[in-house]
Amino acid sequence: MVAMNTYRQAAEKIITGLSATEANEAHVRHITVYDIPVEWTQEEILQALNSWGNPIKCSTKKQRKFQTVWVKIILNDETRAHFDGGLWMYTLNDLPIRWFPGDWLLKERKNRERFCLVWKNCPESQHTQRLVTRNLQSEFLAKYSVKAYKAIKTPKGERQLIAFFERHSDMLFALRTSFDINNITYTWSRSDPPRQNKPRSDHQKQRNRGSSSNKMSSSNRPKGQNQNKTSKKKHKSNGSTDVFNTLVDLLKKLVSDN
Repeated sequence: MVAMNTYRQAAEKIITGLSATEANEAHVRHITVYDIPVEWTQEEILQALNSWGNPIKCSTKKQRKFQTVWVKIILNDETRAHFDGGLWMYTLNDLPIRWFPGDWLLKERKNRERFCLVWKNCPESQHTQRLVTRNLQSEFLAKYSVKAYKAIKTPKGERQLIAFFERHSDMLFALRTSFDINNITYTWSRSDPPRQNKPRSDHQKQRNRGSSSNKMSSSNRPKGQNQNKTSKKKHKSNGSTDVFNTLVDLLKKLVSDN
């Protein structure tokens, strides 16, 4: 049976057979790479990584429209200098990607997404244009101190450019400014925060489970039992009325005797 959820696939590992030597051991880096199109095959990824150096092993994991790659690689001098220099973004076969130290946890990688803005309805020319070439940013990105970006399309087909900033002040500066492209004025806007479904506690789960089971048991109870309960309630109410009437009769009799 084929699983319907194709967005949470297991990581696929690739071992090239290469290994580091004493001469290049210091050039080995572990890197996490974001924003690689899901259509790229393992062969295409390995071929692209060769432009950075000699990959030793890597693993890929597909997530919706993109896939994440973890790679152990012997970097060439140019790429190593840019990676060690702290660049947030680089290019992989002319594809803009975001990269992170391989030992960073997800929380640390997400920290780079704290300050971000969205350019909505981005024109096609800007959406497809390579705003980063190797380590060189375009004048547009440099003007707004954008450290990295990601070009996406929404389910409705709207082109968006998500820009990531290192400092809150840089984000506010961009948010307060506008820019013109082909005589059309655009502005940055805040991105929509991702929805997070809070996990329910064990106590809540037990309480909900108990209430649902009670509802089911009452709905599944034979009709006779429900009718018995109703008749008992009616009988109880009738008994109370009889007692009240008896007390009233006694009071009347006492009054008449006096």
